[in-house]
Amino acid sequence: MVSGFTSKNTAGVHMYFMKALHYWLPVAIHKCLYANSYSSGSVNAFVGKHPLGDRARKIDQGILIVRFELPYNIWCDGCGKHIGKGVRYNAEKKKVGNYYSTPIWSFRMKCHLCDNWIEIHTDPKNAQYIVVGGARQKVETWDPEDTETIKLKDDDEQRKLAEDSLYKLEHTVKDEKKATENATVLTRLQVCYVLIRFYLKIAKERS
Repeated sequence: MVSGFTSKNTAGVHMYFMKALHYWLPVAIHKCLYANSYSSGSVNAFVGKHPLGDRARKIDQGILIVRFELPYNIWCDGCGKHIGKGVRYNAEKKKVGNYYSTPIWSFRMKCHLCDNWIEIHTDPKNAQYIVVGGARQKVETWDPEDTETIKLKDDDEQRKLAEDSLYKLEHTVKDEKKATENATVLTRLQVCYVLIRFYLKIAKERS
């Protein structure tokens, strides 16, 4: 039993726990919520506040304030500064259209380095984001052949390699031929060096 209360004072005990758990509400709010045989209502409605608080200050315009993280590196058109991928802003989220049944969302935010506004839209068709205004995306695409990296195979090609033995053999021969043709200068020099040493060794043994 809570100190200061007796078993007869159950209402006091109830209020004590409700206050401790921050569930206690003033009598005026109870009268508002439970008037007319427990009609629908809420504390937010009683105080005239939206459940999402200040984030919904422009909800009458269809705008909700959300935390938005940049999906890639961009250049701000206002100050010309670079803004890195992952920087977060309080953005104005608004529906601007549909791609079939998928909504297209607009995220509008102010650059933290200047007063320029940046707007980014979702692109459901290509599953990516598009910079609409106020900035430009930093181009970071390249050809795997230029960097001499391995180009990954798509799902259809992997399935064909697993199921068609003849296609796999042809593909292996093409890969070996391509590897020989695209060998770096250093690799070719290393092969030449090994061959020269081999022939010199043979010539020395015969002499």
